Amino acid sequence: MIKKLLSCIFLISLSFWLSGCHTVPKTGRTSLSLVSEKKLAAASAQQFTRIKLEKPISYNPDYNKRVQKVGKRIAEVAKSD
Repeated sequence: MIKKLLSCIFLISLSFWLSGCHTVPKTGRTSLSLVSEKKLAAASAQQFTRIKLEKPISYNPDYNKRVQKVGKRIAEVAKSD
């Protein structure tokens, strides 16, 4: 009886896991998605808006220069492929 229950749990878990798996085009690696990209984008935008309201804008030129440099490097890598 316990074996059947464990087998059922395993099969159900495996089906959920496989249904959320996909290959990431840019990396070719397998990824597990529990949330759709549309929902993730909406939640990210909402969180970004909240952070902008809670945190003050920095006017420190050294800090902003560093952030711009890192942001440009990330954007360059994201464009490739």
